[in-house]
Amino acid sequence: MGLNIRGVTIVVRSQRSRFSRQWAVRLSCALCALCALVTRVEAQLGSQGQTTLPPASFSPGQVDDELKALRGELEQARFTVAAERAQSLLAQPRLSARQRNCALELLAIAQIAARADTAAEGTLRELYARDPDHVAGVRDPGPNVAAMFERVRSQTARTLSVPLTLTAQRDAEGRVIVEVALGVGHDAVDSVHVFARSGAPADTSPRGEARSDPTRQPSTDAAAPSETSHLVADVGVRTSLALALPPAGQAASSFAVYVEARAPSGSVLGRDGSASAPLVVRLDAQQRCADDLPGRRRWWVWTGIALAVTGIAIGGALAAH
Repeated sequence: MGLNIRGVTIVVRSQRSRFSRQWAVRLSCALCALCALVTRVEAQLGSQGQTTLPPASFSPGQVDDELKALRGELEQARFTVAAERAQSLLAQPRLSARQRNCALELLAIAQIAARADTAAEGTLRELYARDPDHVAGVRDPGPNVAAMFERVRSQTARTLSVPLTLTAQRDAEGRVIVEVALGVGHDAVDSVHVFARSGAPADTSPRGEARSDPTRQPSTDAAAPSETSHLVADVGVRTSLALALPPAGQAASSFAVYVEARAPSGSVLGRDGSASAPLVVRLDAQQRCADDLPGRRRWWVWTGIALAVTGIAIGGALAAH
């Protein structure tokens, strides 16, 4: 009986140990599955963190790629990530007016979607202060977004006035070069428009427009002296630009000129002169910039040459003796 008891006891204990081993196996499998799930979630979060963290600084070509990525975040309803990327992009110092306005628009949309209405209103006030007639790049953003955009636009006053300084001079080839310097608020300016007419001041309303490379003579049709030349230069991240008048007006000695700084939408943010009251610039037809005069016309060059020749002659004479 004792053996039987022991046998029963042994059997019972073996059953209990088998039962315990089964639950231990099940529990370990569950823990392994849980660990695998946690590892997968951490990997996904880590990969998202790597894709959402923008670089410390952007090259000019990376800015447009980052704006495209921002739109992708909004389309996938990752509004917090989109807002962080937009703020990081806006912290970059060298953005064009068009790029900065686009980033502000995307940031405002992300903030509205994340129900951060106070922050969104501040972002929109900055946007419409820079460009009162800003045209939204995101089509059909939703009724709530469109309503807030329109409300803040109507409440934002036009206060930005970018000071401009216009000067004109002739280069070594006799071309008339108009230089425009932008003051405070230049980062909101997308393009500079110069209207010039040779001769006495008159109505200088624009009759045509020609894009101009700021470092070269614009590729425009030669205008008659009585016509107004309309030159346009993209600002980018610069604070000063130089434009050359068309060949037809180069021989004139006086010009009626005015200049406008415009936002990406075309809103005028600053001007020097106007169509009814242009600036009058008078230049001698034979005048040249001091820095562009040929070397043979600079007296100090000839003086230096004479002193050098004299020194060589004296040195040769002393050596001969």
